[in-house]
Amino acid sequence: MSRLRVLASSRRELEACAYCPKLCRFTCPVSEVTQREALTPWGKMSAAFLVEMGARPPDAALATAAFACTGCGRCRAFCRNDIDVPDALGAARGAVVAAGFAPAGVAELLRRFRRDGSPVGRLDEVREASGADVASPSEGEAFFPGCVALAREPYDVRAAQAVGRELSARLPLARASDRCCGYPLYAAGDREAFAAHARRVASRFSATARLVVGDPGCAHTLKNLYPAFGVELRCEIALLATHLEAAVQRIHHRKPLRESVTYHDPCHLARSLGCTEPPRRLLGLAVEELIEPAHSGLETVCAGAGAALPWALPLEADAMGRARAAELEQGAASIVTACPTAKRALRRAGARVRDLAAVTAAWLGLSAVEE
Repeated sequence: MSRLRVLASSRRELEACAYCPKLCRFTCPVSEVTQREALTPWGKMSAAFLVEMGARPPDAALATAAFACTGCGRCRAFCRNDIDVPDALGAARGAVVAAGFAPAGVAELLRRFRRDGSPVGRLDEVREASGADVASPSEGEAFFPGCVALAREPYDVRAAQAVGRELSARLPLARASDRCCGYPLYAAGDREAFAAHARRVASRFSATARLVVGDPGCAHTLKNLYPAFGVELRCEIALLATHLEAAVQRIHHRKPLRESVTYHDPCHLARSLGCTEPPRRLLGLAVEELIEPAHSGLETVCAGAGAALPWALPLEADAMGRARAAELEQGAASIVTACPTAKRALRRAGARVRDLAAVTAAWLGLSAVEE
């Protein structure tokens, strides 16, 4: 597919944004931390529109604009025309990658994925090293934590499984958890490779009736992106946060942890998947005080770890993490989130941050699970 045909698929969105008087200018965390007009939603979409119109060729400037997006969807949440800016910019990424202008970090991301099938190494080896329980071939319900959690935060995976065992809501790892869902390919602009990878992954869930997904980015990919690319998953997609929140209803009252925490809504969990209340209900039981940050729920602000931003613009991604951490730390002893990539971004910013499943495990007194 030619780069212009890729962009032409987003013509309506690009045109609408290019002629808009910047009504969502304030919504983009990337442009907020960089203070660059060219990186506002209007600036990024206008640059892509000029390429689609043939007024300029794909170049390094368009590459910066296209990859200066975490896919958080905050602009769309405030858009009166419901324009899907992240998807249109994804088309622009495809154009610049095809033209040979991929940022060095993005080129490395694609190289790693083509070599290992994920950005974090070979997942069959990662899964074995994690120490997590794996489902039998016949089990109809399984857990798909996501490759970042499995490779970088295995404690949180084991904590989720420990909570599941304690509450009779088992979470054995899906046998297909040795495969990445493919979102990094989509985020890096290689849509043809993403579609092919998605078809291969989907075929591995044929025996699964219900898949509990931990990483919100993976859940968004499986639930929303796969169908958009014509890939059918026959299993039900459930969210780990809702799975755990439903399970705790089965137990008698337990005293909450004597802690004050604030909750960071992951972008995809809140906006793409509409899950804002289950994590809060769970934390409302698990801790004494839950403090709401200034921007939460559908108005949550990205911590800078989304899409391929850390690969393309690492300094800007780190600045976003520091800005979000500073807001979240106001008045709370620690931050809790339900996204492994957000957790890592906030931790790099120096914040004390924990996963929702790990806090739940501590509340239930599962001391055998240690980080």
